[in-house]
Formats: sequence, C-alpha cells, structure tokens
Amino acid sequence: MNIDDFNKGFRQRGYSVLGKTVDEILSHDDPELSGHIFDAICQRIIDKDRRLLTDTERKLREVYKLCGAVGNSGFDLYFSDSYSDGDAEVALAGLKEMGAEDLAAVLEHAMGLFPGGKPSKDNSKHEPLLDQLSQESRDVLDDCSMRFSDLDNVDLAIAYAKKKKADIVLSWP
Repeated sequence: MNIDDFNKGFRQRGYSVLGKTVDEILSHDDPELSGHIFDAICQRIIDKDRRLLTDTERKLREVYKLCGAVGNSGFDLYFSDSYSDGDAEVALAGLKEMGAEDLAAVLEHAMGLFPGGKPSKDNSKHEPLLDQLSQESRDVLDDCSMRFSDLDNVDLAIAYAKKKKADIVLSWP
C-alpha cells in the first residue's frame, strides 16, 4: 500500500484500511505511512481500559500522548492536569526502551523543572506547579518543546511495536 491508496481507503474505512491485526498493520513498509501506522496502533490502545494494558501498550500509549501534546502545544499542554495522567515516567521509560534517547533526554530535562525532577502523580497539582515556574524555567520548558518537536523518531516506535507485537492486543469493533 502506498500513501495514495491509504488516503483513498482512509476516507471510507479509517485506520482499518491498514488492517485489523497487529501483524497486518505493521506489515506496511512505505515510509510515508509511518505516522499513520503509529496512529492506527496507538488509537486502538488508547481505546482500551487502562487497567488491561500490557507494559508495552502502556509505553506506546504514553509516548503517543506525549508526542501528540508536545507536537501540538508543547510541554505546557502535556504537563497540564488534563493531559499527562501522571504518566510522564512511563513515557520516559518507553522512549528509552525504544531507543529514542534524544527525545528521552528532552523529556527528562523538562521533567527536571518540577520538584523532585518529575511532575506529580496527582493531576490536580500539575497546573498550579506550571503556574509557579519562574520565567527562566518557562523559557527552558519552551525550549524543550521546540527541541522535542524538531525530533522525529516514529520509525523507532514502529520498530519497537514490531519487536514487541506479541504484547500488543488490539480489539476491533
């Protein structure tokens, strides 16, 4: 399948155009489809009950949420009380396990702005902590957002999913 075939099928069938099983979705080799493959896998993972996620699925979910939030609005959005679910540490572990050391280093730097070097597990504390950051720390957070957005390691995430595909259980309606 190439990107044109994907676009035609996506309008009618959504991500299922890539397949319904992990093997089918990950079988596509066109580099232009990489982002869509990552989306197809992670959208299904996000739809699952969090309590039923495998360790691999949890890491993919958190890396996906991290990349989406920071790519759209920076670490301010990611660390807001409504977005990160207190799982920045899981995202960090996922990035490291995937081999995305450059992204992991930026996330770790951003996390270091919080007391104890990580955001609170209590989501209600995220926004007040962000509001209390000094201007210098806010500038560092903005710089981290820019650096993170300049990096693209979706191929590492897909390679990780292929390596760990036995740990990914997708359900389809």
